[in-house]
Amino acid sequence: MMQEKQDGTASAAALEVIAAWCAAPHSFSAQARQSAKHAIVDTVGCMLAGASDRATLAVRAAFAREIGTRGAAGVAGGDCAPAALAALVNGTAAHALDFDDNFHGATTHASAVLVPALLAIGERVGATGAVLIEAYLIGLEAQAAIGKGVNPSHYTAGWHSTSTVGCIGAAAATAWLRGLDQAGISAAMSIAASMASGLKGQFGTPVKPLHAGLAARNAVEAALLAGAGMTGSMDVLESSQGFLKLYGGPDPRGWDNLAFGATSIIETVGLATKCHPCCGSTHRAIDMVLDCPPSAPMAQI
Repeated sequence: MMQEKQDGTASAAALEVIAAWCAAPHSFSAQARQSAKHAIVDTVGCMLAGASDRATLAVRAAFAREIGTRGAAGVAGGDCAPAALAALVNGTAAHALDFDDNFHGATTHASAVLVPALLAIGERVGATGAVLIEAYLIGLEAQAAIGKGVNPSHYTAGWHSTSTVGCIGAAAATAWLRGLDQAGISAAMSIAASMASGLKGQFGTPVKPLHAGLAARNAVEAALLAGAGMTGSMDVLESSQGFLKLYGGPDPRGWDNLAFGATSIIETVGLATKCHPCCGSTHRAIDMVLDCPPSAPMAQI
């Protein structure tokens, strides 16, 4: 869908620009692929460590009848489940200990959404590791593109970007991994925009890691729906009753002049991996305390 600029020229909707980039051929560098591989392995470790957390156990218990020895994808804690449910459980597990990476390019816990969603779809379609890595890098760029339009205003307004921006970006990656074309990727993101939710008012409760699981599940379901022919508005991000207006907060930037760099964002902005299993905003204070000599007066701390 073309939109008219103030100067009278036409421009493609943001979703279409992002989808066109996702669908185009890519030549990611060896460094980018290696960084993505590390992120995926790190997230799988977080999933395994978080499998016994109460949030993960609650999700497993809620859907116990659908988890068993048969299913499209493996589930943290054992057994298999349908792809969307596997993404829900694994996404919750990945974020349960808050040990998963931060992605400042989108103000998200990018990998906790992307990896569970991509593993679920990857197992379903029999994707190779190399293809999974490419899908991850595409999803990271898509998250960054969505996030640039609304953050930091969106996050400051109280939205948990991991479950909003993360969901839409991961939908692009899962749609690509399913083999959808540009139109299908656009449709998946449009569908995901109507699924995006998650309030920072839930921080400090088990619902916070559930946000990552819900985003991963929604990304999978958006891709499956798009593959089955479901479509949505192409300008849902910037329309008068769309994502920007409703979710953008007091001062969103929008997507004018949206473009992708020649170098992968994993090489420029990068991912922030964690030394401590807790919110990244607490790490500087933790490091300060740990670096302070044991005999230092409290005033110095």
